[in-house]
Amino acid sequence: MTASPLVALQVGRAADDMTAAEERYGNCLMTASRSPDKGINEALVWRGEGGGAPARHCEAVGLFNIGEYAESAARLELIAEDMRYGRDMPLKDGKRVVGTSLMLASIWTQAANAWLMADEITRAEAAIDQALSLAPRGTKVERQALTDRARIAAADGDFDLAYTDLKRVTVTDPGDTSALLLLASAARQTERLAEAEQLLEKIAADREADPAYWLELGNLKDAEGDTAAARSAWLKVAQMAPDSGAALAAQRNLERIDLKKK
Repeated sequence: MTASPLVALQVGRAADDMTAAEERYGNCLMTASRSPDKGINEALVWRGEGGGAPARHCEAVGLFNIGEYAESAARLELIAEDMRYGRDMPLKDGKRVVGTSLMLASIWTQAANAWLMADEITRAEAAIDQALSLAPRGTKVERQALTDRARIAAADGDFDLAYTDLKRVTVTDPGDTSALLLLASAARQTERLAEAEQLLEKIAADREADPAYWLELGNLKDAEGDTAAARSAWLKVAQMAPDSGAALAAQRNLERIDLKKK
C-alpha cells in the first residue's frame, strides 16, 4: 500500500510546529510501509501523545503491510469518515482540521485495496466508488482510483469495466506502463487480442524485467493458440521470480497445457 499524499495538516501554532507534524506523519507512513512492525509501534506512541486520526492512519497502513487486510480496511474507512468531519483531528485556530478531498480519496482507495486483499470484493467496490466520488478530476489520485477499480472489477470477472477504466487512465497518462500492462490483460480478456498484442509490444522495453509482463505475454500467446511462445514466456517467469505469485500462475498454466497434450 502506498502512503497517501502528504496534505498540509497545519496543526501547529507556528510554522515550525506545522512542519514537524507533517514530517512526523510522512515518516510514520513511510516506516509503516517499509518496516510495518516498527511503524505500528511508532503510531501507537504517537496516538498516546494525541496524534489522533493521522496516527491511526499510520497504524492502519502498518496493519495492511503485515497482512491484516480486513482490520486495516475497516480502520481506514473509519479514519476517512473521521477526517471528513474533523473528528479526532488536530486543532488549528481553535477549529478541527478536516481532510481535503484529495486525502480522503486516497484513504478510501487504500481501504478498497485492503478489502480486495481480504477477498471482500463487494466492500472493495463500495470503497473504491467512495474514492472516485471524492477524487478531483484529472489528478493522479483519480487515475490511481480508476486503476484500482479496474483491478477490483477484474477480480470480480467484470473485464469490460476494467477495460473502460484502464482506457481512461492510459488516455490521460499514456506513459503509465503499469496501467498499459493491465490494459493489455483486460483487452485479452475481452477478446481484443490485436490491441493486447500492440500494447505489449509498446511496453516491452520498459517492462522486460517484470515477471508480470512475461506472464501476460504468455497468456496472450496462449489465447492466440501459440503454445510454444506461451510456454517460453511462462518459463521465463519461473526463472526470473521463482517464488512469486506470477511464477505460481505461470506454473499452473504450464501444467494446464501439458495436460492437454495427454
